[in-house]
Amino acid sequence: MINSNEQYQYQRLTASGLVKKGSGQLGGFIVSIGTPTVTIYDSTTGTGTLIINGMVCAANTPYPVPVAFTQGCYVTISGTCDITFFYN
Repeated sequence: MINSNEQYQYQRLTASGLVKKGSGQLGGFIVSIGTPTVTIYDSTTGTGTLIINGMVCAANTPYPVPVAFTQGCYVTISGTCDITFFYN
């Protein structure tokens, strides 16, 4: 769960992409539009160590994902969507 006392940066994605390069912590994400399938890697590319594999998401839904990553946080997205990721 996202700690309301912590300050998070954010990255908005509408297609696959890099959320953060290097080590950090993902707090979670919120899907604003669409019903995408999301895969999250501990990597700077769409390969490497899986954090979440093929999660089907719903619009207007927050998803807490309190997990650390070391290489980076890369997300592959299938489907039309608008997702905001929160990270440190």
